[in-house]
Amino acid sequence: MLLHLIMPVSLDPQYEEKISIIRKLATQHKINVEMPLIGSESPVFDLTTLVNQFRQADFIVADLSYERPSCYYELGIAETLGKDIQLIANVGTHVHQTSHKSKVYNYKNIDEYEIYFERLMSRLTGLAADAKRG
Repeated sequence: MLLHLIMPVSLDPQYEEKISIIRKLATQHKINVEMPLIGSESPVFDLTTLVNQFRQADFIVADLSYERPSCYYELGIAETLGKDIQLIANVGTHVHQTSHKSKVYNYKNIDEYEIYFERLMSRLTGLAADAKRG
């Protein structure tokens, strides 16, 4: 099972804590996760690579907190590919144009963020087990 994350990086003061939660839960649930990483000295954007990553992903979560244009750009690509996408955002975030606007999970704090990912990864683990059984 491969989960791909679209999320703000440098503007999110809780980025490191969120990544830590996701890594911990992914390890517990044996889910592979692709996520943006902070600290790249010369970040390179390659559309072909991104499209291939999205095609390989079983599920995509897009965190639209902080209303980052790059997150909306990536979300648009994922929507175009017809991927299974869940939108999340910090309470109070204005969600702009997207075909999934009515299905946003809003979290109030880091505890609710962790609960969301725990439930999601449990569900994905169950789906992967069902797929193996055929």
